[in-house]
Amino acid sequence: MENGKINIFRELIQHRADVNLPDKNNVTPLQHAHVRGFKEIEEILLTAGAK
Repeated sequence: MENGKINIFRELIQHRADVNLPDKNNVTPLQHAHVRGFKEIEEILLTAGAK
């Protein structure tokens, strides 16, 4: 994933975005990151308390 997009994730988390908020299909950001193989995003989400 591009570094700029990773920085956007960090920025959203800094502004207290809900890291566990599921989409309309009840899939969480952590699940999306895992399925797509975005390991760095997974780590960021887990550090921020994602379940």
